[in-house]
Formats: sequence, C-alpha cells, structure tokens
Amino acid sequence: MTVPQASPRLPFMRENSGDARKSPSAPPQTVEVDGPAPTIVILHAGGFSGECYQELAEALPFRAVAFDLPGHGRNESPLPDTDVLNWQIFADAAAKAIAATPGPKVIFGHSLGGASAILAAADAEEEILGIALYEPVTVDPSNPRAIVEANELAARTLLRKTHFASEKAAVANFAAKPPISCFTKRSREAYVKSCFRRDQQGVTLTLSAHAEASMYRGGPFNETLWRLSELALPILFMGGETSDSFGRGHAERLAARYPHSRLATFPGLGHFGPMEEPSLVAGAVAAFAGDLVRSN
Repeated sequence: MTVPQASPRLPFMRENSGDARKSPSAPPQTVEVDGPAPTIVILHAGGFSGECYQELAEALPFRAVAFDLPGHGRNESPLPDTDVLNWQIFADAAAKAIAATPGPKVIFGHSLGGASAILAAADAEEEILGIALYEPVTVDPSNPRAIVEANELAARTLLRKTHFASEKAAVANFAAKPPISCFTKRSREAYVKSCFRRDQQGVTLTLSAHAEASMYRGGPFNETLWRLSELALPILFMGGETSDSFGRGHAERLAARYPHSRLATFPGLGHFGPMEEPSLVAGAVAAFAGDLVRSN
C-alpha cells in the first residue's frame, strides 16, 4: 500500500461535532495502573475496549489509563446502526479523555484509537509530550482501493457471529479463530468480558454488527492524513511485520514523511500486536516516552 499525500480536508467530517468538546464528561476509564509520570493514555482499536489493553498497561513503567470510546466496551453512549462514517464522535471522546487526564501525558492509539488520537491531538491544548501510534487508520479517500477494502471489511463484519450461549463458549470460539486466536489468553478473555453484554440467552456483542460495519466503511473518509500533517508533536509509528492492514511498510512510509517521528516494527506481529505481545509493544512505547521525559 502506498501512502499518498494528504488529500484536501473533508469539511463534512467536522460538521457533526457541535459543542461536544465543551462537555465535561469523559468516556469511561476502564484501566488504571499506577506509576510515575508521564501518564500513557490508551485509546483502543475499533470493536474492542480499554480492558483489552490491561496487560500492555501493566507492562509499562509509567502510569497508564485506558478509556472506552463511544459504543465500545462499557461506554453506553450509543452509535447509530446505520451511519458511523463520521469519526469525529471518537475524536471528541478522545479529546475528553486527554483533558480528563492530569499532568504530562503520552497518547497511545491503536487502529481506530490511533486515528482518534491524531484527530484529538491536532486540536489539543493539554500537555501532550507525544503520540505513539500502532497501525493507525490513515488512508486517503481519493484512493479507490482503500474504499474497496473498507467495504470488504464491513461486509465480513456483517457475517460475524455475535451471540454465544455463554462467556466460556465465546472465549472458546475466539480461541480457535484468527485474529483473536493470536491474542494472549488474558486479552481474549478481557475482550469477551468487556465487549459482550449478558442476558438470559447468553452473551451478545455490545457493538452491533451494523454499527461496526458502518464504522469501517467510514475509515477512508476521516481526516487523519490531513490532520497528521498539522502535528508538531513527536510521533512513534509502529507496525507489525505480518499485518494485513497498516503494517510495517505503511509505518515505514509514514515515518519517512515526518522528520519529528521514529519507527518501531515487530517481527511476527499483525494488526493486533498490542494484544498478541503486549510487553513487546509496551517496551517500544516505554522507550519513546522515556526519551520524551528526558528531552523535556
């Protein structure tokens, strides 16, 4: 995949944000691990939750917190079933999470969380030392292949099984099927525990398949490439060498474009590296954050 120059800004992407950033309420903080400053603010991938990153948070030598974005995990803010093309709803939530976290901080964003971090950091006035991005969704809407790939992912999402007789049955199902079969046991169990709701019939995914599919279709139409070019913050781009999404090559090309960035790639890891090898990814984030502390 090539990384084209950032397209002209898409105005509609900010039309629906309204006064969302003025709201004092932050999304639910579902992980908190004590430690010294800076705080690592963790923003999760689409379809997952902050609790899926508990192991990564525990592997960091700094304080770490994770938040659930709208419609995900324990965040009860609903997403429309038919239109989540505008990712500003996630950027607004990320901005509130950043504002609710006192002191110096480094933002860690994965996939959708990486895109949200870029959109939020471009406007943030808080004390952000830098952002660490593991395969952030950064595509150009003028690239027709990106739209095809987003639609294919959305179509696969609509075919996904969303209900199981029990948590145990759900965990067993995911343990046998990639990509979640590649997760650590704790991350896989955290996914089922935090991303499914319980009822008399068993457990069902909290995020509806239609909303999730719509969210993926919106991927090419967010402003991340355009907004990324605005950032003067230090950036760590990360990618898995076996990823079929925004992996090593994509991370290398992004890092080559931004002189204030650095690169970390991970042999054997895919798009869900933070849940596959949390300590390995945490090590790269910790080194980046440690250098930022020493330089400030």
